[in-house]
Amino acid sequence: INAEYMGYLEKGFTPEQIATLDTTNQLISERDAELQHIYSSIVDLHECFKDLNALVIDQGTLLDRIDYNIEETKNQVIEATKEINRTVELQKKSKFLLIVMLLVVLIIGMMFALVLKIVA
Repeated sequence: INAEYMGYLEKGFTPEQIATLDTTNQLISERDAELQHIYSSIVDLHECFKDLNALVIDQGTLLDRIDYNIEETKNQVIEATKEINRTVELQKKSKFLLIVMLLVVLIIGMMFALVLKIVA
C-alpha cells in the first residue's frame, strides 16, 4: 500500500472510492496521452500542408515559365516563317536577275561576234 492510498484513507475515503479515483486517474492519463498524440498528429499534418503549399506555389511558377516559353517559341516560329518566306522571294528574284544577266552577256557576246563578222 502506497503513501497516496494511505493519505486517501486518512481523509475518509473508502477503498471503493479510492479504486474509483485510481481508475479515473488512469483514464485521465490515457486521455491525456491520446490528446497529446492527436496534437502531435495535427502538428505533423500542418507541416504536410505547409510543404504541399510550397509545392503548389513552385508548380505554379514552373507552369508559368513553361507557358511563357511556349508563347516565346510560338513568336519565334512565326518570325522564322516570315524570314524563310523573305528568303524564298529573294532567291526567286536572284534567279531572275541571274537569267537577265546571262541574257545580257549573251547579247553582248552576239553583238561582239556580229561586229567581228562585219569587220572580217
